[in-house]
Amino acid sequence: MDVGENIGAKLRADQAEAGQAAWPRPSEKRAAMARALEQEMKAKVEENRAKVVLAEAEVPLALAAALKSGNMGVMDYYNMKISRPIRTCGNRSAENKVWIY
Repeated sequence: MDVGENIGAKLRADQAEAGQAAWPRPSEKRAAMARALEQEMKAKVEENRAKVVLAEAEVPLALAAALKSGNMGVMDYYNMKISRPIRTCGNRSAENKVWIY
């Protein structure tokens, strides 16, 4: 140990370095939170896509029930079948259109 060495300053510097190693910087914390939020949003998108698929699976059943009960006639079904698409996905190009048959 040197006589001119400042022990208090060295101790504070060592504690500061240890504190920085234990806690991430604020920018790293924000980046981690952004990545976590992005993953949550991706999971929600997939969940909503699954709900859409389930809802689309019910359409033929509803059409059959309407035709069977008489609430919808054959001409109504025919006109609906040849009409415009129910929804479009992404850009509105022809290959992305969803048709009900």
